[in-house]
Amino acid sequence: MKTFIEFITENVDKIDVNGNEIRVVNNPSTGQVNRIVKQAKGEPIRWSTIGDKMHVWHGDAIHADVYNELHGGNYFDYKFVRDNNPHYMSGVFFKSPKDEHFSIGYGSGTTTEKIKNNPRFSHILPHPDGGTRNIEPFSS
Repeated sequence: MKTFIEFITENVDKIDVNGNEIRVVNNPSTGQVNRIVKQAKGEPIRWSTIGDKMHVWHGDAIHADVYNELHGGNYFDYKFVRDNNPHYMSGVFFKSPKDEHFSIGYGSGTTTEKIKNNPRFSHILPHPDGGTRNIEPFSS
């Protein structure tokens, strides 16, 4: 069994956002997401997908900050991609009060159907108790 540090350091980009190091996990396993959500102690974990990558992070970095650090550009470049690229999605993983397992929240431009049809979520969607994981709109 891997430790939390081993999980959080696999497939990780370390970026600097306003003087804070943010660890961005690339294409995380369900186990990695579970561990990050547990370590966050109730705070939402942000995620975004573009192309064949899913990025997941915890900390004081909004989606635009992480996008700009990983892909270059500024807020307006991020906003253009967010509003015009059909392959870009974003949201959060969070502990739902009605479920002991994490749920998937999504932001504007993303839908439940887009998440269910995105291959980046295929291993995350199954709920540990059977069925599909809770997916709902989320606004931070």
